[in-house]
Amino acid sequence: MAKAIQIKKVDKDYRGLLRAFSKMDDVAKNDMKTIAKNLAERGAAYAKGAAANSPYNQRQALAVAESIKISKSDKAPSFSIGGSRKVSASAFSAGYVIMGNEFGSKQYKQFPRRSPSERPWLS
Repeated sequence: MAKAIQIKKVDKDYRGLLRAFSKMDDVAKNDMKTIAKNLAERGAAYAKGAAANSPYNQRQALAVAESIKISKSDKAPSFSIGGSRKVSASAFSAGYVIMGNEFGSKQYKQFPRRSPSERPWLS
């Protein structure tokens, strides 16, 4: 079973920010969660729009983009893409399809090869 791909920035500034969040009162924490959720929704909408403009296999890109899940509890904006949800009518999950659709493959014809100069739709 495929796992969702999460890209998280982890460094000392991020950890310091999380420490600051932990010292906030409940009202401020809820406000931060709401703001983070709104920012994550904007990022997810951007990713879905990028999938709609994908230069390669737009149907696959859109199907993978539909697997985006927004975190409701994080105080930092985050969403995941991929996971075990099936893509379209295929037997494969979005977690399997995303890498081939994003970067291409030498082995599988459904994922056309890309030149290094071509940008993936999620970048």
